[in-house]
Order: sequence, then structure tokens, then C-alpha cells
Amino acid sequence: MSKGILQEARHILHLAYPIIITQLAASGMGLTDTIMAGQLGALDLAAIAIGAGVWVPLYLFAKGTYMALTPTVAHLFGAKRNDDIGTYGQQGLWIGLVCGLLLAVLLANIKPLLHWLDVDPDIIPLSSQYLTALAFGIPALSLFNVFTSYCEGVGKTKPGMTFMLIGLMLNIPANYIFMYGKFGFPAMGAVGCGWATATVASTMMVLIAIYTHLAPSLKHFGLLRHWSLPRLGMIKELLALGLPMGISIFAEASIFSIVSLLLGRLGAEIVASHQIAINISSIAFMVPFSIAMAVTIRIGHWLGGQQPVNAKKAGQLGIMLALGYAVFSASCMLAFPRFLAEVYTSDPTVIELTVGLLWYAAVFQFSDGLQVAANGILRGYKDTKTPMMVVIIAYWGIGLPIGYLFGLTDFITPAMGPAGFWIGLVSGLTAAAILLLARVVYISQQHITSVAPAPAANQVS
Repeated sequence: MSKGILQEARHILHLAYPIIITQLAASGMGLTDTIMAGQLGALDLAAIAIGAGVWVPLYLFAKGTYMALTPTVAHLFGAKRNDDIGTYGQQGLWIGLVCGLLLAVLLANIKPLLHWLDVDPDIIPLSSQYLTALAFGIPALSLFNVFTSYCEGVGKTKPGMTFMLIGLMLNIPANYIFMYGKFGFPAMGAVGCGWATATVASTMMVLIAIYTHLAPSLKHFGLLRHWSLPRLGMIKELLALGLPMGISIFAEASIFSIVSLLLGRLGAEIVASHQIAINISSIAFMVPFSIAMAVTIRIGHWLGGQQPVNAKKAGQLGIMLALGYAVFSASCMLAFPRFLAEVYTSDPTVIELTVGLLWYAAVFQFSDGLQVAANGILRGYKDTKTPMMVVIIAYWGIGLPIGYLFGLTDFITPAMGPAGFWIGLVSGLTAAAILLLARVVYISQQHITSVAPAPAANQVS
């Protein structure tokens, strides 16, 4: 392997590892909420679980939309258009503020939706109060994601990691104070968890804003200086890129919720084993997702600098890294399925069911790694509409129908339960990976033929 390829790999991994830690810290915040609510009783835990089932998919949709700022800023940074970076960042902040306020209003008035979803009447009051408290922090959380995407665009992935870790450390004492009633505050249970999340999100947003304004490597872009009013042309450009990304992420996240609901009729043990397998896969997914984000940034930098050959090679390297990790994660699932299951439960029936599902989850790693890497490459090329359609068709047009046929009907084979749905998920992801990789080949070659190649001395080889 040449020196240039190794150097590019180091660049990608240097960008990726803080994103991995950021994702783990975000998951850690949800885990601490669940553990601390569990100490209060089943009602508080259920209220937070139902609330999370409502707000998290909406939040992921909005977060995907804000992610448009990363490739946009990356292209500007690669082109050395420093004067435009701050302006686009400000338009991203306007989008984040408006979306955050709209989402906050929705969450604060969520009770009719909970009734429509036929949630247990005993849970609805507490869950709606939890979401109302949380709503006060949603605009700040939205702005935090915009600041993070902005920093990532100029190759700074550590700020998001740093302030998310600070948020994780603050989340435990904040929950302790508001949920259990300490230091003069009343004990608010699940509602206190909402106030804690809002407080932590606001703190994270203020800290990253201060950092972005004062950091020597960022302040010359002038994000928070010479403030500009909303510019409809720039906002339209960001939304045209970001909304398909948000829809893609929402479609991907929501299908797992649908599968869990469909499996609910089969009993608690089957649902539990499926959720454990999904959770293990979700944790494993953080690595290829972070690699894909790093590749998005690198491709944006190369394309901004009019070096499409290097952009193509960065994408190829991202696919290789994602595949290499898939080999590792799949090997762990195949070699230690019982150990992984026992981390989550001591129920022998659930353990046996989970062990069987982890074989499917191991195959899942390859399709998942390839499709997320391809998606990251295409984001770097600012190509998001076609990937959105591919994801929707692959998950909802292929994966879910196949999963339903194998999982809950005897049409092809005797109903296989969760294993049938995993066959569907693997089938859908495989279709997505093939189609997205074909799109990568087409788009990357199109850029090479449309731009004069850079001098060979500047190319990765």
C-alpha cells in the first residue's frame, strides 16, 4: 500500500474516531436516563420509553437535515472560500432554530397523539409532561447539532466529541437533582428527566457556541460575527440537500420500530431477543457510520479543491475500511454470541433466541457497512435525493415485505418470527448497498470527466 493511501487512511480515521466517541456518548445519555428512571418504578420508566419513541425519530429526522451543513462547508473549505463558510453556517443556524422551535411546540402539545396511539391512559399524563419539559431544550439541541456539523465541515470533529462527553458527565447529576429532588428541587421523576435533558442540551449548545467563536482555528470564519439575516437562496440550497438526508435517516430508524411492533404479538421473550440483537447491531453500526461521516468530509474537501480523482480514492478507501470493520464485528458476533447475549439478560430462553439472531446480525454487518459507506460518499458529492429513494425502496419496498412474509406468514416457509424479519432486513440492506455503490461509481466518474484532473503530484496514489 502506497504512502499516499496510508496518509489518506490516517486522515479518515483521525476524523472518524471523535465521531465514534460522540455517538457512544449520545447513547450513554439515553442509557443513564433508562437506568435512573428504572430506579423510580415501572411507570416512570414506561413514560420515558414512550416519550423517547415519539421524540427520537423526529429528532433524527431534524438532525439528518442539519447534516447538510457538513458537506456544504467541506466543499467551501476545500475551495478556500473562507468568507462564505461563516455565512452558510449562519443560515444553518437559522434552519436549526426554526426547526427546533417547531419541534418543541409539537412535543409540548403531544398528548392528542399519545391518545391516538392508544398509549396506556396511566402513562399518558407523565409521558406528555416529560416531553413538555424536554421541549424547552430541543431548540438548543438543534443548534448544538448545527454547530457540530459546521465544525465537522472544516475537519474539526473533536468539538462535538468533547462537548457531548461533557453532556454525558452532566447528565447523571442533572438527573439526580431533578428526578430525585435534591438541592431544594422537588422530586419530579420522569418529568425531571426531561428537565435534566433540556438543561444539559442548553449547556452543550452554549459551550460549543463559545468554542466556535473563540477557537483560533475557527474564529476567522466569522460564524458569530457580522450576523446576517436569513438568505432564502442559501436556506433553500441547504434544505434541498438536507431534507432527503433527514427522510433517509427517519425511514431507516422507523422501520426498526415497526418491526418491533409487528413482533409484539409473539411474546415478550421474542421481542426481547430481537431488541438485544438490534441493540448490538446499533452499537456496531456507530463505527461504519463514523467512517462514512469522515469520508463525507474528505470528499467535500477534495471536490472543493477540484481534485475529483482524490475524492474517488477517498471513497474507495472508506468502503475498504467499512468492509474491514464488518469482518471484525461479524467475527465477534459469530465467535461470542452467548457472551454478548448474557451482557443484556440472564433469561436462558432470551439468551438462546438472541444467539440464533446474532448469526443473521453478523451477515447484516456487511450489507449495513457497505450501504452506509456508499451513503457517506454520496453525501460528500452532495447527492442525497437518489440515495433517499433507494433507502425508502430498499427498506419499505423490499426489506419490510420480505420480513413480513418470512416472519409472520406461512406463505413461503412456516413463520420464522424475528429471524424472518432479519432475512428481510438483510435483503433490503443488500439491495440498498448494490444500488448505492452503483450510484457511487457513476457519480465519481461523472465528476472526474467534468473536471480537469489535478497534477499527479497532488493526487493520492
